[in-house]
Amino acid sequence: MKLVAAIDFETSTFLNKSKPLESRYNGHGIQIGLVLFNPANEKIYHSISALMSWDCIIHREAEAVHNISEENLREFGTNPLDIMTTAAKFIMNADAVIGHNIKFDIDHLIANLKRCGIKINKDVR
Repeated sequence: MKLVAAIDFETSTFLNKSKPLESRYNGHGIQIGLVLFNPANEKIYHSISALMSWDCIIHREAEAVHNISEENLREFGTNPLDIMTTAAKFIMNADAVIGHNIKFDIDHLIANLKRCGIKINKDVR
């Protein structure tokens, strides 16, 4: 059975390509949507959609895109470690990872996993 993970990330900043590679993805993943499914039978096995309550500043330009405010994170945010641990399990069980603008999402996923001290033993790029 082939499983696919579909991912979408919203972040606190925009990607800054003028910065060195290691600091381009220093924005926090503040919202994640992730679905683990089998495309052959269209069965959804797991899904998460959550705001993550990092203590971070959301840049105005980013907030204008996704409409997620610092207040939203304080009021509705979940522990990022819990969410990223679950996300790592989804990714490890997936045969493929898909999404719109997937490089952006994967790079931020990896940066946020590292921020939480979570390693995945899989090349998802």
